[in-house]
Amino acid sequence: MTFFKENEEQFRLFLDEAQVSFTEGESETPVNGYSYTGDEADGSTLINAKDVNNGNMRGKFISGLIRKKYSQDEVEAIILNGTSTERHAQELDGLQNYREECKSKIDELLSRQ
Repeated sequence: MTFFKENEEQFRLFLDEAQVSFTEGESETPVNGYSYTGDEADGSTLINAKDVNNGNMRGKFISGLIRKKYSQDEVEAIILNGTSTERHAQELDGLQNYREECKSKIDELLSRQ
C-alpha cells in the first residue's frame, strides 16, 4: 500500500513498508504481508493535506508529516530563534533533521507508486 485520500483534508500514508510473515490464528498458517510504522491501528499515518495534486503532492505530504510533530508556530519560533544560543541551535538542528527524515520517508513512499 502507499496512500489514499481519507477525506477532503486528510491523507492516510503507509510509511516504511517492510515485508513480514504473520501467523494466522489457531491454524498457525504463515501469511506473507507488509507492515508499516505509523501511529494508527493499521500502521498508517494520518496527515492533514488539502488541495493535493500530482504537481504538489511531495511538498504537501512532507509538510503534513512535519506538522505531525511541529506546529506552524513552533517552526516559526525555531527558525526565528536561529542559533543564538546552544539550545536554539539544537532545536534548529532537530527540526532540520526531522525535515530530512520526512523528505526521505515521502520519497520512499512515492517511489512505490
